[in-house]
Amino acid sequence: MTPFGKKVIFGTMVIILAISLFVHYLRTLFPGRIAPAPIVASTTTSLEVSSDVATSTSALTLAIGETGTSSGVAVTPTKLIEDSRCPKDVTCVRAGTVSVKTMIRSVASTTEAVLTLGQPVHIGYAFIMLSTITPGKSSTTTLLESDYRFMFTTRSMEAASGTNVH
Repeated sequence: MTPFGKKVIFGTMVIILAISLFVHYLRTLFPGRIAPAPIVASTTTSLEVSSDVATSTSALTLAIGETGTSSGVAVTPTKLIEDSRCPKDVTCVRAGTVSVKTMIRSVASTTEAVLTLGQPVHIGYAFIMLSTITPGKSSTTTLLESDYRFMFTTRSMEAASGTNVH
């Protein structure tokens, strides 16, 4: 290998390391805003175990004002912010979304966050995602805030021995 080739490889490694450190810095500076890949919605609780980390996934279905607890996190939807979903009896150019203001309490903190359909938020040792909303929207019916049911999917990570890990 030529000296130039070695410099290119070394330079590439330095750039990759710098980008990794920058992303880590952003995640610590803005926790919960740089999200991992979306969590797949689930209606049951499951447990996946690797060599040293267990991941528990479960789902809560709640109305406005109801509180449910899963993965060590209490979740309370407090206000519907947006429902721009396309009604099921209409053809739309874009699908739209739903956002709900949610109170999230863990052992370490209490946070109020606006959760948007399909976008996970990192809280403590868990990821929380608004995964499903019922009922579906219709052009002939006006939904009241009390009609909505929000399914939140939670995923927590714990050490195989049962203690939490970062």
